[in-house]
Amino acid sequence: MKILIEGEDELLKRNNSTPISDYDLKRNNSTPISDYDFSGRMRRCFQHNHIETIGDLVKRSAGELLNMRSFGRVSLLEVRCELAKLGLSLRGE
Repeated sequence: MKILIEGEDELLKRNNSTPISDYDLKRNNSTPISDYDFSGRMRRCFQHNHIETIGDLVKRSAGELLNMRSFGRVSLLEVRCELAKLGLSLRGE
């Protein structure tokens, strides 16, 4: 079950316009979170929860992320948008 956020569909459509190759997907999974444009608060949240790479992030579901301290609906939208740019999504979506 996907947790929906108002306005999310439009943002994801705008950010997901470039096709991604299988090679790029594999490479992106090992890329450190620090290489992406996440806020400092989110980076600290990821660090505290041992999420170090994009691969670690996509192994989590939206519910798991929302259960983390200091991670809310706006953070979830930011994650989904960043993953959509890479042609990726959270587990179960």
